[in-house]
Amino acid sequence: MRGIYGGILPAPSDFKITHGPKSGSLMLHVARLAGAKSYDVDMAQGDPSIEGNWHHATNSATGTHILLEGLTPGQTYWFRIRAIGSGGEGVWTDPISVIVT
Repeated sequence: MRGIYGGILPAPSDFKITHGPKSGSLMLHVARLAGAKSYDVDMAQGDPSIEGNWHHATNSATGTHILLEGLTPGQTYWFRIRAIGSGGEGVWTDPISVIVT
């Protein structure tokens, strides 16, 4: 893995998910990563080990607290996040699952 400035960024740390302010919403939290210009969030339903189950959920230029809304209560979702820097797309975090309330 190359250095953080001009190279590929590592996976963000301290990735966690909490329930959002209303039903069908979640808050994704991640530690700010030096060199990151934005963060990509992918979401999956079903087996997270199958790459085809993943799709883009959102992109955040502000980073560390990301609100997702319009999710189906009672459903299990998987999420992963990566930083985008001057060297392009970084490494994905390990996936985290949550049941939406």
